[in-house]
Amino acid sequence: MATDYSNNHKDLGNFKGYREFLDRLISILSKCERVLNPAKYMCVIVSDFKHKSEFTPFHSDLYSLLESESSFSLEGISLLIQNAKKLYPYGYPFAYVPNIHHQYILIFRNKK
Repeated sequence: MATDYSNNHKDLGNFKGYREFLDRLISILSKCERVLNPAKYMCVIVSDFKHKSEFTPFHSDLYSLLESESSFSLEGISLLIQNAKKLYPYGYPFAYVPNIHHQYILIFRNKK
């Protein structure tokens, strides 16, 4: 069931397609270069996800687009592990559905 956080058309949760959401998010993050001092860092924490039967490498899409459309360069990736989450055998024995117990910390540097 979908969760509606607002009726605002600018709300990132209200975009219908993944690409539209990603383009808008890149637009927002790109604006951070105006307020971030030159050669300073910005970290963004994201998680890959599976929607219906399609796996989306969100961290990869995000850093590729942000590097190509802004002055940010990817300086590194760290993982944030959630060891307290229980591991469930989703889909067993009919399908393999991986548990996602980590987020990516994308470390960007302002090249300006």
